[in-house]
Amino acid sequence: DQRESDPIIEDLERMMGVLREEMHLTADRRGYIYGDIVIRDGEDEFNTSKLGMGGWAVPGTVEHLQFVEVNVDYALVVETAAMADRLIEEKFPKKEKALIIATQGQASRGVRRLIHRLHYEEGLPIIVFTDGDPYGWYIYSTIKQGSINLAYLS
Repeated sequence: DQRESDPIIEDLERMMGVLREEMHLTADRRGYIYGDIVIRDGEDEFNTSKLGMGGWAVPGTVEHLQFVEVNVDYALVVETAAMADRLIEEKFPKKEKALIIATQGQASRGVRRLIHRLHYEEGLPIIVFTDGDPYGWYIYSTIKQGSINLAYLS
């Protein structure tokens, strides 16, 4: 059960001073990106706007990814997949030179790390669009400042 293993993994991270991803403990893919950005993943190189309307699923570990070309002005992080899909359908990313990042609820560690890298390594402004309810504000704060459970890494 994930609820039992998460605290154990967090304890291991603290004791060993390494991230779970460095121990090859990764979560399932959750969240996706769509926009004019070229990524190198191992030997594969692709533009996330050329992979169909579903974009590219963000893996649990993003440290190995290389940003080859970033042809967007900002990243729009969207809480719900339905809203992200609608924006893609309306060609918002192309019209506005935006990268859409769908978190599908609370952003996974992989998605949060990808957002962090895009901001700090590529200088992309990040805009977060949530439902505006208390949970939406919590999602925003986790994207902006990190999770409470991982505060020791900040």
